Amino acid sequence: MESKICRVGKSVDNTKTSENVGPLPKTFKDAFCEAFRCSPAEYEQKIVQRCMYAHARWLSKFALWIDPDFFHEDFSFVHELGTSRCLGTVRTEINRFHGRNLRDKNRLRKILRIRISGNRVRELIPILFNKTGEFP
Repeated sequence: MESKICRVGKSVDNTKTSENVGPLPKTFKDAFCEAFRCSPAEYEQKIVQRCMYAHARWLSKFALWIDPDFFHEDFSFVHELGTSRCLGTVRTEINRFHGRNLRDKNRLRKILRIRISGNRVRELIPILFNKTGEFP
């Protein structure tokens, strides 16, 4: 699958703008919601459920009891991923999440893998992107 890099420029007021004229492509969140028939409000919960390690689903209640912000990294990742508009950005976010997990000192997240699986998110790529690396 060919990867496309999003081209972003700066406008006069120094905010990011797309170099291409016309409507912006749909986001990862839009494509996910369309493919898995959920509302945008359900996106974060649905993707976390879908991409969490199986054993982590039942251990998540224990982790939340210990620390209510336990899944902050996961929801932050899912939020950033949801705003991605091209395959290059999605891959960058997955790689960034992987790096955060490698550096994480929390044993529940690192050793017991009570978190989202980056590989499971990566498995969504062929479902959400067409062969040219764009959302259909």
